[in-house]
Amino acid sequence: MNRIGKGIFLAQIFFLIFLKTILAQDLIWEDVSRGITNVRRILISSQNNNIIFIGTEKEIFKTKNRGKDWRINLSIKGKPGTINAIFESGPDTIYVACGDGLYLSNDCGRNWRKIFRGRGEEESYSNSIYVVEGKVIYLGTDAGLFISTDLGKTWQKIGGKLKNLPIIAIEYDKNDKIIYVAASDGLYMNKINQSYLFEKIFSVSNYAEENESSQSNGSDPSLIRVVKNIANDYNNPGIIYLATDFGIYKGEDRGQNWSLLSNSGLSSKKINFLASSYSGNLYAVAKNEIFIFKSGFWKKISSRLPVKRIHFITINNNVLYAATDKGIFKTYLDKKNQYSFCEPKYIKNEPTIRQLHQAAIKYNKIIDPKQIESHRWNARLQALLPDLNIDYDKTISSYSNSSQTRFTIGPGDWGVSIKWNLGDLVWSEQQRLIDSQVRLLVQLRNDILDEINKLYFERIRLKMEIDSKTLTQQEKIYKKLKIAELDASLDALTGGYFSQYLSEKRAVFNFFQAN
Repeated sequence: MNRIGKGIFLAQIFFLIFLKTILAQDLIWEDVSRGITNVRRILISSQNNNIIFIGTEKEIFKTKNRGKDWRINLSIKGKPGTINAIFESGPDTIYVACGDGLYLSNDCGRNWRKIFRGRGEEESYSNSIYVVEGKVIYLGTDAGLFISTDLGKTWQKIGGKLKNLPIIAIEYDKNDKIIYVAASDGLYMNKINQSYLFEKIFSVSNYAEENESSQSNGSDPSLIRVVKNIANDYNNPGIIYLATDFGIYKGEDRGQNWSLLSNSGLSSKKINFLASSYSGNLYAVAKNEIFIFKSGFWKKISSRLPVKRIHFITINNNVLYAATDKGIFKTYLDKKNQYSFCEPKYIKNEPTIRQLHQAAIKYNKIIDPKQIESHRWNARLQALLPDLNIDYDKTISSYSNSSQTRFTIGPGDWGVSIKWNLGDLVWSEQQRLIDSQVRLLVQLRNDILDEINKLYFERIRLKMEIDSKTLTQQEKIYKKLKIAELDASLDALTGGYFSQYLSEKRAVFNFFQAN
């Protein structure tokens, strides 16, 4: 095999390894929201994992069976307020921070009462909450931090640097007993055994100058909500992470030393949410994508998640839940359970995802290594053929004097010229065009395979939902129509292979049934 052939072969191997790696990191997502949309927060009960609370714009829903059915648990009256946080501080004790203040339930959501309402809309708009050891409530609002030492009976507004600043997020380090508060101008900390004096350990102004967008409108960087979320490293006490508009920052020694975590693999530096698991993994949300951080690189795990916006994620018993604009989705993070909900009956007598990939590649005629190699060889061989130019003309001469002009036509003359451009043997413009087409074909392949992945697993999910006893007949008809739409899309990508495969399987099944 010559050098060019070896290069093409190695390129194919690397591409297949890359594709396999991408698909291996991808997860299958199950919709458990039952039609509820615009989910913003999730809380899974620590006492019973079957009990889940989710919050939308103005309602709290509760399920007792991991999402098989949902019931409205709390409806916020009056002006709709976004539900920004749901917090569990003990058995059956649930807090809800929203645009209308803070609500409390002491009986696992059966009854609710409002325990905080500030002076004006900004103080009432509650963004975050943390209850330390079931005793002290820290509540972050659009106009400062409030603390209650008697479980909401009385409240004290923290002054100093935090006074009137929007409080975005609150986190607690149980090992060092440190409360972290993310405000609009940076991150603050306070040791619980001290007075309520907060020390600033991360300043937005030090990093806002690096962000052109924060300076484009001439606004004060302290008014921009640069810090979006805080996450503890459960396996390494004293380490915290910040989700910001500029990337993810890692704070060591309880936030005394900061460094920018690698952005390699992320689609955007603007991180909206962070979550860490007790297994030691860090997860990030950027727009409608979820990433996991491993070996200094971020890997996308949400390619099959059909949403436009992800508001929140949480991990419980190696299951990742995502609150999105399309509802609540869950996925198994371990490969053993990843396909556990895909019972054989949902994929029986149907083509595998690999068969659909092969059919799509064949139908669309992309990435044919032999054809690409042939084009490249032909481009090089073209340099051996000269540019041949043949011409034929006659010489016409004239003579003129004072009285007349004479013209004489000579015999016909033939001319032949040959020209080589031997530089094309090394590199030619045609090869550049071929390489450009190869890159486009690779991108086309990725797009087609990614689309097939989404359609294929969305179809399985709909088949599972149709079996649900909670759906009405009208809802089942709608989902069957959606499956027919997905079938048509798979046919369009595979040249009718999908329907043909199903027809052949049904014919074989009917034959054996009849005989």
